[in-house]
Amino acid sequence: MANEENGERPGDLAVESRLKKIFDSSRNFLASALSEWLPSLIDQPTNPPFVKKAIFNDEIARIARLIVMAVLLSVIIIGSFKLVYNNISESAAIISQTILDVIKLSLCVIIAVFLVSLVYFPIAALSGVKISQNKKLSLRQVFFTTLYIIVPWLPIFAFIITAILPSKGIILLLLLMAPYLCLIYIMLNFMRAIKVITDCNWTPVILSVLAPFFMLGVIFLILLLS
Repeated sequence: MANEENGERPGDLAVESRLKKIFDSSRNFLASALSEWLPSLIDQPTNPPFVKKAIFNDEIARIARLIVMAVLLSVIIIGSFKLVYNNISESAAIISQTILDVIKLSLCVIIAVFLVSLVYFPIAALSGVKISQNKKLSLRQVFFTTLYIIVPWLPIFAFIITAILPSKGIILLLLLMAPYLCLIYIMLNFMRAIKVITDCNWTPVILSVLAPFFMLGVIFLILLLS
């Protein structure tokens, strides 16, 4: 009765309470995203986990949180663009399809990271990248380093790929250039991370990263001339 006398109905209070819960959940998610994802993106390579002779034995929980956060942010980014440029009545189907697409993309990224690690592992050894005089990088160190460096960039690439379609003019040109700039940053951050772990000279680290591109260039040139 008191609420009705003040002009507030039970239904209005329920809606207000529900909106407050949604707002609180969104605020908590944003705070979690900023604390988990943003530092891992702008402060690469972060400490922890990147320290001298890091072996990444207890990093499953940390990297799992980072992957989940990157996937959720990617879903929000791609889903928001699709909802804006599609019929609102199809929102449920769009969101469901977006979640499936992003999960599949994330699994592909993890598999690709593992394959890249398999390729880089012997190249690093041949290039002289070592933790100590007689100890080389392990496949675990290479895999987790690659994963930690690449995963935080997933929402950035999700935004770029999604924003390209409706863009025109100078914005489109900038978005087309953006993936290449991101790849340069990723390569630089990866080299810095390897340098932190091994504490070896820059020369073998740079050589180990550039060697695969050189080999691909030679192969492409041979195929082009044959």
